[in-house]
Amino acid sequence: MNFNSRPWSLITFSAAATLLLLAACTRDGETGVAANADAVRPLLIGQAAAAIDLAAADGSRYRMDPSNMSAPAIIVFYRGGWCPYCAAHFMELRNAEDAVRAMGYELVFVSPDRPEKLVESLSQIDAAYTLLSDSDMEAAKAFGVAFEVDETTLNRYREIGIDLAASSGRDHGLLPVPALFIIGSDGVIRFQYVNPNYKVRISEALFVAAAAAALEQKPLKPLKK
Repeated sequence: MNFNSRPWSLITFSAAATLLLLAACTRDGETGVAANADAVRPLLIGQAAAAIDLAAADGSRYRMDPSNMSAPAIIVFYRGGWCPYCAAHFMELRNAEDAVRAMGYELVFVSPDRPEKLVESLSQIDAAYTLLSDSDMEAAKAFGVAFEVDETTLNRYREIGIDLAASSGRDHGLLPVPALFIIGSDGVIRFQYVNPNYKVRISEALFVAAAAAALEQKPLKPLKK
């Protein structure tokens, strides 16, 4: 028996198993899309944020380049205007919005809803939020929070009048896991909250405390992704 070859066999097996696991956690090998909410792999604290270029409700463009930021930013990913848990969270964060903007943060909310749907959402909430359309889910993919909604859930949603394709204008069948990223003016993620359980959201108190704490951190050199 050639014992010298045995460790390499174990390494090869381990590498193959890792690749199979990663493939199982993504949709048909598509980069940035998890097979389900529990399998998302979001960007972590210390990593550089992803660049985004998205349409706002009024048709304007919102762009964030982590390598050239003039102010810190907070990005909140939510499922859509059709989601009652998202609506409730909007209402809870109304007071927090004033607090974090006073700290100098840009605050934006990102969902798969097309711009026309964003207008409807703004008419239903009593807050001057900046809502952005990520219909193609490119921002959600870049931040690692996009996942595929299974067919059973899609059918259940349709039965109660929720049509994700109509809301986004796309038939990709994707949603973001509700998430919040606090990004320093150096483009580095200082805090993130990502919970696959869409019924559980970050509290207003924790949100404001995390935003204040992030401002006190020294500039960081981004970790490699």
